[in-house]
Amino acid sequence: MISRGGGRIYIKSMTIFHKTLLRVCDNIDARIGREQKQKCQEDYLKKYFFIDYLYNSNEESRKNLRKLIRDDEPDFEKCARLILVGNSDGMFETEEEHFIANLKEQLQINLFYVNLNSQESLFVFNDKYADYEMLVQDLHRFFVKQYECECYFAVGKSIESFCDIPMEFQQLEDLLDEQFYEPEQHIFMLEDRKRYSDLDSLQDKELVEQISKNIECKDIFRLKQEFRQLEQKYRDKKRYSEMYVKFIFSSILKELYEHMPDLNERNFRKKVDRLYKSRKIYDVITLVNESIMEYERYIKEHDTSIRDDVIRVKSYINTRYDEKNIGVEQLAEYAGLSTGYLCTVFKRETGITVNRYIREVRMKKAKDLQIIVGEQPIEYFDIFVKEWYENGGTELTEMVNATF
Repeated sequence: MISRGGGRIYIKSMTIFHKTLLRVCDNIDARIGREQKQKCQEDYLKKYFFIDYLYNSNEESRKNLRKLIRDDEPDFEKCARLILVGNSDGMFETEEEHFIANLKEQLQINLFYVNLNSQESLFVFNDKYADYEMLVQDLHRFFVKQYECECYFAVGKSIESFCDIPMEFQQLEDLLDEQFYEPEQHIFMLEDRKRYSDLDSLQDKELVEQISKNIECKDIFRLKQEFRQLEQKYRDKKRYSEMYVKFIFSSILKELYEHMPDLNERNFRKKVDRLYKSRKIYDVITLVNESIMEYERYIKEHDTSIRDDVIRVKSYINTRYDEKNIGVEQLAEYAGLSTGYLCTVFKRETGITVNRYIREVRMKKAKDLQIIVGEQPIEYFDIFVKEWYENGGTELTEMVNATF
């Protein structure tokens, strides 16, 4: 039993102990807070220096990064593999705190995570002997199961030196663009990628220049034909960056709208915006195809000179049909049109081809000519007549013979 005096001493001692305990707890909490704050600052600096080195190969950032790495953390100098992950829903910014711990527990492998932007993140691994094909499959399943999100993965090759990381990262960015061509495929391995020559960029330039000329000359037939070549090229091959492809197709879109001045510029800007926001090559091609059809309708509705061009060409044929080399190329040059455009509008306006019209004019003029069908001898006339007239050529041949 405690005496009254002893009780007061006991209570006083307990009070002092309690205050001391509170002070110790406060000090511990403050130290933990400082350590957490310091760790957050260090993590931020590590990511900053790493990203700077990743994009700019800045050696000073590499040195600063090395100073911040702790013993229990992945050593960037021993980086073995990079995996770049893309997601268009901005998941990496909103869910980062939640999924990192879960991911490490799920994969049972040490990793370093770097959020590059709202749509891309980078995973850095040190294990040289891990099965990364299986690991990336696990990554894909993790994001689908845990967050029901659609992610794309670009898996790098084995890294021999830290100096190789910036170049490896650039290749992974290009590789991730292949989701643009194959949206149903979610995993792309750099080791599977083929090497290509730079000859295609020159071919692209020539083809786009030809398409531009077709637009200028209103040659819809060749415009569609050569656009199909370009379309097929990008549908079949995955070697080009998404931005490069969008630039190529947006230049065609711009050319089309420049030759439709009556249309609203706002509509053009909306289409360009849609093009650059497209996530699939199919959507880009469809958009430009729609614009080509729109251009074709525009020409039919607004170009009143088409009929005048055809009339001029017909008049030229009717007065100079006896020239041996008269043909589509000569007539197109005379009218200031492309051969493809001339053939298209002539057939549309007359219902027959240019060459057929030339032959029909010559045959109708045959009774007044000594040279029949160019410089061919008279026995060939029946062949041409039979080709174009169902009743053979007997009557016309007799009519020609009567004039000689």
